[in-house]
Amino acid sequence: MKRLEKTLKEEEKETHRLDRAHRECVAEIYPLLAKIHRANFEMVRFVREALATGKYRLSARRHRALADLLSAQVTNLREDPVGLTDEEIRELEKIAAESGPSQVETLKKQSTAAELEALREYFEDAARRAGVDLDLSDLDAAGDPGEFCQNLQARVRAAGTAFVQPDFEPPRRPTRVQREKTCREREDEEAKTRDLKALYKRLAKALHPDREADPEKKRHKEEWMKRLTAAHAARDLREILRIETEWFGEEASHLKEADDGRLRIYCSLLKEQITEVKARMANILANPKYAILRRLRPDLSGRLPPVSLVRRDLMEKLQGLTALLAEVRHSDLRARAALNNWADYHARFLRELENSI
Repeated sequence: MKRLEKTLKEEEKETHRLDRAHRECVAEIYPLLAKIHRANFEMVRFVREALATGKYRLSARRHRALADLLSAQVTNLREDPVGLTDEEIRELEKIAAESGPSQVETLKKQSTAAELEALREYFEDAARRAGVDLDLSDLDAAGDPGEFCQNLQARVRAAGTAFVQPDFEPPRRPTRVQREKTCREREDEEAKTRDLKALYKRLAKALHPDREADPEKKRHKEEWMKRLTAAHAARDLREILRIETEWFGEEASHLKEADDGRLRIYCSLLKEQITEVKARMANILANPKYAILRRLRPDLSGRLPPVSLVRRDLMEKLQGLTALLAEVRHSDLRARAALNNWADYHARFLRELENSI
C-alpha cells in the first residue's frame, strides 16, 4: 500500500509540475508563437508577391524552389494557425489551392508510406511463420497513417497471436511447468475478481441508499455509493479498502482478518495498480490538455526544458524574423539576396530529403 501511495504522490507531483508549465506556456509561450506565426505569414505574402510580379528576376530553378518553399510554409501555417485571424487562414487556404502540395509534403508522404508498407510486410511474414491467416493487403499505406496503424493493430489483435521477431522458432507444446504457471495465473485472476466482488458486495450492502428511510442519510449514502461504484469499476483496491476503513473503522477492515492467501491477492492487485499509475505517468504528455507542452520538444529523458530557455529561443527567432522582414521591405537588393538564399537552401534540403528516402 505504501508503494502505491508513493507512486500516486509522484504522479500528483508530476501533474502539478506540468500544470505549472502549462500555465507558463499559455502566459509566455503562446503570445510569442502567435507573433512568430504572424511574421511567417507576412513572409508568405512577400514571397507570393515576389513570385507573381517577377520583380526580382529570379532564375527558373530558383523560382521553382521558392514556389515549393512557399507551399511548404503555407502548409505549416495551416496546420498550426496560432495567432492568425480567420481571414488570414482563408487567404492561406486560397494560396494552398493555387500552389498545390509542396514537394516536401509529397516526399514525406512517400517516406511514411514506405515505412508503413515495410510494417505490413513484417506482420504478414510473422503471421505466415506462425501459421496464422493474416491478410493486410487491403490496408492503404498511402492513406492516413493513423488510420493505417489503428486498422493494423485491430487486425493483429483479431488474429489472436502474439507476434515476435520473424526469425523466431515455431511454437512448441507448453511444458508441465509452463502449464502449471498458466493455471496459477488464471486461478489468481479469478481469485482477485472474486475477492474484489465479495468486498464490494459487503460494502454495497452497508452503503446502499435504498436501505435508508431518512432523506438526509439517504443522500449521504448516495455519495458513498457513487465513490464505491467508481472504485469497483476501476478495480481500485486501495480506494475500496479506504472506503471500508472510513465507514466501518480500522478494526473492521478486511486486512485485519485476511489470511496469507488473501493478502497475496491484495498485494498482486496493488502491484497492478502501481503498474497502471506508472503507465499513466509515462504517457502523461499525450493528454490533449498538454498539447502546448509538446511544442517544447522533450529531450530523450522525457523531461521538459525550462520554459525560460524556450522563451529565450523563441525571442531570438522572433527578433531574427522581424529584422529580416524590415530589410526585405526597405531594400530591393537585400530582398533579392534573401529570396536567392531561401531558394538555394530549399533546393539543398529537397535533395537531402530525396536521398534519405
